[in-house]
Amino acid sequence: MKALLPVVTLLVSLHLTACGKAEAGDDCSPDNSATCSSTSEALWCENGKLRAIPCSGPSGCTETNGGLTCDFSRAQAGDACPATSENKGQCAVGNPDEALRCTSGTWTALTCQGCSVQSGQITCIP
Repeated sequence: MKALLPVVTLLVSLHLTACGKAEAGDDCSPDNSATCSSTSEALWCENGKLRAIPCSGPSGCTETNGGLTCDFSRAQAGDACPATSENKGQCAVGNPDEALRCTSGTWTALTCQGCSVQSGQITCIP
C-alpha cells in the first residue's frame, strides 16, 4: 500500500558540541537538524538533544549533498517520529485497516475500515 509520507528529506546539517560518535541524548544544535547514526536510524536534534528516529523503510537513512533522507514507509505504531512530521500520516504497511499519524513524537495507530492515499492525501474511513 502506498504511504503518504514514505520519505522525509531534510536539507540540514548537524552541529555537535561533543567530539566522537553522536548518540541519542547528546546535546545538539540547531533544532530540527539530523544525521544518520546507521543505515536504519537517524538522530534528530529536538529541544537541544539528539533523539533516535527509526528509518525502517527499504531506503533506510541516507545522507547526500548536505541532506538527509529517512524512509518512514514501514513505521509501526509506537515508533518515534520527528517533530517535523507532527500531524502527518500514512497508511500502515501490511494492515489496510490502520493509518499512522505522528502525534507528540510517536507514530500513533488510527483504526479505519480502509486506508488509502489519494492525490497525496490520506483517507482513513472510520
